[in-house]
Parts: sequence; C-alpha cells; structure tokens
Amino acid sequence: MTVGIIGPFVLTLNEWRVENHDPGKGISVTPPTQPNSFGKVGRNDPCPCGSGKKYKKCCGLN
Repeated sequence: MTVGIIGPFVLTLNEWRVENHDPGKGISVTPPTQPNSFGKVGRNDPCPCGSGKKYKKCCGLN
C-alpha cells in the first residue's frame, strides 16, 4: 500500500535537496586542540585521537 507513495516522495525530497543546497555551508573540519601524542594513555584519560571521548569508549575498544 505505502510502496506506491515512496517513489514520488523520494523525487520530491531530492528536488527540495537540490533547490536548498548551499555549497558554502558544508561540514567544517576543525583541527584537534591537542597534538596527537600516542604515549601511554589511561583508560579514563581523554582519547588522543581528539574525539573528546574517554579512551576506553573510543580507541580503547579495539
């Protein structure tokens, strides 16, 4: 039943996206605030990758 409305909805959504696209408003990448020094890191220390998460929740999962 709802499959018939998905196609027109996708086309309408794409038209809206194309009309409202602003190339100057992309994702801005900011450099990390601290240098990446990969020395010994404790589990509860901030992750050295610059994500802002604790090491045990970020790179320490691997």
